[in-house]
Amino acid sequence: MKKYILLLIALIFSINLFSQTSVLQKKIQDFLNEPTMKNALLSFYLADSGSGQKIWSTEPQVSMVPASVLKVVTTATALEVFGPDYRFHTLVCYNGKIDYQTHTLKGNVIIKGGGDPALGSHFFKDHYDGFISSWVKALKSQGIKHISGTILADASIYDDQPIPTTWIWEDLGNYYGAGATGLSIFDNMYTVHFKSPLAPNQPTTITSIEPEIPGLSIRNMVQSAQDNSDNAYVFGGPGQFQREVRGTIPCNRADFSIKASIPNPPLFTAQFLAKTLRKAGISVENAPRMIQSSDTLKQKLTVVVETKSPPLKDIITLTNTYSINLFAEHLLKHIGMKYYGEGSTDAGAKAMLDFWSKHGVDTRGMFIVDGCGLSRFNAISAEQITRVLQYMYSHSKYSDIFYSCLPDNNEGTMRSLFSGKTVKGQFRAKSGTMTRAKCYAGYYKGSNKNYSFCVMLNNFSDTSKQVTNKIASLLETLDY
Repeated sequence: MKKYILLLIALIFSINLFSQTSVLQKKIQDFLNEPTMKNALLSFYLADSGSGQKIWSTEPQVSMVPASVLKVVTTATALEVFGPDYRFHTLVCYNGKIDYQTHTLKGNVIIKGGGDPALGSHFFKDHYDGFISSWVKALKSQGIKHISGTILADASIYDDQPIPTTWIWEDLGNYYGAGATGLSIFDNMYTVHFKSPLAPNQPTTITSIEPEIPGLSIRNMVQSAQDNSDNAYVFGGPGQFQREVRGTIPCNRADFSIKASIPNPPLFTAQFLAKTLRKAGISVENAPRMIQSSDTLKQKLTVVVETKSPPLKDIITLTNTYSINLFAEHLLKHIGMKYYGEGSTDAGAKAMLDFWSKHGVDTRGMFIVDGCGLSRFNAISAEQITRVLQYMYSHSKYSDIFYSCLPDNNEGTMRSLFSGKTVKGQFRAKSGTMTRAKCYAGYYKGSNKNYSFCVMLNNFSDTSKQVTNKIASLLETLDY
């Protein structure tokens, strides 16, 4: 009797699954038959999260531009390599000796970066509250009132190439194009405040820059517009202190702000500490400097204070929820440092491919050139991303942590997918959006099964919002 009951359950499930895939097939065919999809490519893969069994696929093997869903692979790799409780360390040290009669440090203060992506981040305000003040307090406790050398920023844990070589010029000067350095701070970001006139097509005025970046010069070409959106872009690469900002901002704004990338985060960190020390009554004789090699520090270092990051699980949760490019690029370089002793983008990309190849994912056709997906040179298939998701669900000892690090239906970048609709079951997924690319990857918990999925669409003619609505309609088919 038990045997027949099990066969009946299996038959009912098969009928339901056939019904689901039939509806899904029709949805996909209708999707592809639309005129705006004539030159587009859709890749879709759906699998049982537990068994890995394929449920449905469309062009699953095609390598496509993933945009930010690549962060799923980067954060999964980082979690597997370092573990959820891993913390980054930033050290404040000094070399030389302290003359206690004159309260003079005859040497330098060194900020030794440990690759912390979140140091001073506005995403972790409570965690880092007053961390610069704690550095100053620790130096004061050593009896130092004067530094005869300078403040050195040691960023040598990573290479001296902050950004991947394939990022486009339009992105580099803006906050989302900030590069990963061995010593990053404040999300490697500053804010430019504008005042715009009442009428459109008129010049705007920059009223302030926060925080103040020593040596920064901005040529303002931004004009006012009737459009009620931010269409202003900052142009300038790493290490370039002459920036230009072009585009438009809304008319009649007393304070309209945009965010941009700090030209040299390690140097700025040293400058910021020097400025804070002077305010606290500790003089610094020479101008702060950045060093890219610890070999320049021949003398023994004395550690004064250590600042630890939040645990990795919190960092990857924010990386996926708010699609933070800087965090993902740090994670990629740190993976490279762990595997090959080289904190570079190339080493991290090679390590990721090696890792997943050894864990059962066919990495042929997987081209990784950054960690966040900002480069259009990235290419990966829907099946490969789904296989990574399925591995994390059924084989990783951190399965629950990784599942919860992806935003649900109503969080972060997922909020726009269903636009406030009530969705049966629960999605935990990462979105990816860039010009002519829209992708989603993650998990769907239905009434009977848990699924891993990835849907990727490239080179469509619709607007981003129209495509989002169509993909939402497609994913709603998973409810059965």
